[in-house]
Amino acid sequence: MRDILVFDSLNVRMHCLLTVSCSLAALVYPAFGLARTPEQVVPITAEPEHRIRFDNGTVRMYELRLPKGRATLMHEHRADSFSVIFGDTEITNELLAGAATRSTFAAGRVGFASTAQGPYSHRVVASEDTDFHVIAMELMSPEPASAANLDPRADPAFELVLDNPRGRAYRIQLAPGESTGLFRRPGSTALFAISAGRIAEAVAGAGSRLWDFETGHFRWMDMAETLSLTNEGSAPVHLVEIEIHRSVAIDPPFVVSATPLRIVSANDGDALKSLGRPDSDLPDSISVIDLSADAPPVTRTVSGTVPSTFTGAPYLAMVSAGRYALIPNHAWGSDEDGLPSPSQVAVVDLDTPDLSVVATLPLPEHAWQVQALPDGERAVAISNHQFHLIELASGRPRIVAQSEPFPLFLFSFAISPDGRSIIATAAEELALSTAVELHLFVLDNDTIRHEARIAIDPTVGEIDQPFAPRFSPDGSRALVLNGLGVAARPPLDAVLSIDMSSNPPRVTEAIPNVGQGLESVAFHPSGKLAVVTCLDGPYVAHLAVIDLSVAPMRLLYHLPMAYDPQGIEFSPDGSLLFVQVSTAQHIDVYRVDGMQLVRSPYVLPTGEGPASMALSPR
Repeated sequence: MRDILVFDSLNVRMHCLLTVSCSLAALVYPAFGLARTPEQVVPITAEPEHRIRFDNGTVRMYELRLPKGRATLMHEHRADSFSVIFGDTEITNELLAGAATRSTFAAGRVGFASTAQGPYSHRVVASEDTDFHVIAMELMSPEPASAANLDPRADPAFELVLDNPRGRAYRIQLAPGESTGLFRRPGSTALFAISAGRIAEAVAGAGSRLWDFETGHFRWMDMAETLSLTNEGSAPVHLVEIEIHRSVAIDPPFVVSATPLRIVSANDGDALKSLGRPDSDLPDSISVIDLSADAPPVTRTVSGTVPSTFTGAPYLAMVSAGRYALIPNHAWGSDEDGLPSPSQVAVVDLDTPDLSVVATLPLPEHAWQVQALPDGERAVAISNHQFHLIELASGRPRIVAQSEPFPLFLFSFAISPDGRSIIATAAEELALSTAVELHLFVLDNDTIRHEARIAIDPTVGEIDQPFAPRFSPDGSRALVLNGLGVAARPPLDAVLSIDMSSNPPRVTEAIPNVGQGLESVAFHPSGKLAVVTCLDGPYVAHLAVIDLSVAPMRLLYHLPMAYDPQGIEFSPDGSLLFVQVSTAQHIDVYRVDGMQLVRSPYVLPTGEGPASMALSPR
C-alpha cells in the first residue's frame, strides 16, 4: 500500500507541472530529451486527459482532447487499440526511452497500435497551432486465432483504410441525399462521426432509423444486420466504421464455456409415453452438467431419487451459486410404479457425487413451478391457488410466507429482475380448453399480494391462453407465449409482449403465427434477442428467433430441430444457447453470433425425457 500511495502522489505532481508549464516545455525541450524513469509512467486508466466514454467488456473507448500546446502524462498501453482522429492536427509523440516524432494527421485518420511485443508507453503533446482530438478504442479480448468476417465491402462508398487481424476500418463520405448500397454490417462494429450531420439507416426488413451526430460522436453495434446509409442532411458527411474481428479459433472437440457454468436438467421418464412410446417404462432422473473453458463437460445423472414432470412451464431454479436445485413435481404425473406423484419441491445438493436429496417440501396440489429470486438464496413456488416463498438454510427449505389463496388456478409465472413483480397465468379450471388470464402480483419483503389483472390492447387481437412468461434482463418487458404449450393444435400461436412501464402493465404487442405449442422462451442477456421453442410436431420442432432491438418486435427466422424441445437458456455472457430435447435425451448447444444461432456438432446427454432446466455460473 505504501508504494501505491507514493506512486499516486508523484502522478499528481507531474500533472500539475505539465498543466502549468507545458508550453514552456514544448519550447525548451523540442526533442524531449529529458531522461525518464519507469516510476513516471501511469497506466492509461490513470492518465487524467484520457476520459473513458464507453466500456462493454469487448471494447473500451478513451476520448482525448488536448488544447494547443497541452501534453499528456507518460502513460502505458497494455491492449491493442484502434484510434480515430477528429480534425486536422499536428502532434509530437514521445516513446518512453525513445525518440520524439512530430506528425501531421488529417481528420478521419485511422491508426492501430499493437501490443503483440508487449505493453508500450508514450506521451502526446499537441502543437501550438492545433488542438488534438482522438478516440482510442481499446480491444479487451486477446487476438483471435482467425476471423470469421465477411470479405471487404465492394461498394465504392466504403473506402478500406485499414485491414489487419484485429479489425477492418472504412471511410464513408456521402454528399447530401447520397446513399450507399445494401451492405452487411457484422456485430461488434463501431461507427464514428468525423463531421456533423444526419444519416438514415435503412435496415432490411425493419424500416429506417435516424442518427443526428456531432464531430466526435460514436455508436457501438452488437448485432449483425443488413442495411444501407443515406445522408439526410444538407452538408456532406464523413464517417469512419471499424469492424472488430472476433475469434473463431477452432474449438476443442467438446462443448466449452468461457466461464465455469453448471446446467441442471430434471428428466421425466414418463414423458416418452406421452410422446409416442407407450411401451417406455423409464425412471425419472436428475442430470447435472459442469462446463469449463478447457476441459470436456462433466455429466452426472442419477435415476429414481426425485420425481419430476414435463407438464408445465419448463423452468427450474438453482440457488446458492449453483449448489442446490429445486425440483417441483405434481400429481398430473405418475411415477414408474403407476402411482400418483407427490406435490412437492425437492432440494438436491448438486455438489455431491450422488446428487443427494437433502430435503423435500410438500405443497398443496399442484406444485407447478419454482423460480429463484434475484438474491440467489430464496425461491418462489406455486401450487394451484397460492405462492410459497421458500428460504434455504444449509440446504434445508422452509416456507417463510404464503400468499392469500387466489380464486383462479395458477400454473406458470415469472419474477422480475428486481424481485418485486410477478407475472402469473391463471384460469378458472385446469383444462386444455380453458380461457387463461394474466395477473400481476407484488413481492414486498415476505408478502406476496395480488395487484391487478393485466389488460390486453384491442389492437393485439384475441389472446386466450397465455403461458410460460419471462422478463427481459432490464425488466422493461415480459414475453408470454399463447396457446398453453399444446402442440399439433391449430391455429398457430402468438408471442405477446407486456409493457411493464404501463401502470398497470398491459400487453401492447404480439407476433402472430409463430408456431404451434410455444413451450418456452429465453432472453439474450443484451435484451435485443429472444428465442422461443415451438413444439409443432409430431415429427419436427423449431426455434423461433425474435428481434427485440426494433419496435415493434419482429420474427426473424425459424430453425428446425428434433421434436419436443422443453427448457431453453442462454449462458450469462450470451455466447451460448442451450435447448432440451425430450425425445433425443440430450441438450442441443448453439453458438450465438449476433442474431444468428449456429448449432454445435456436439450435444450434452441427459437422462430420459429432459423436461425442465436451469443454469448458473460457478
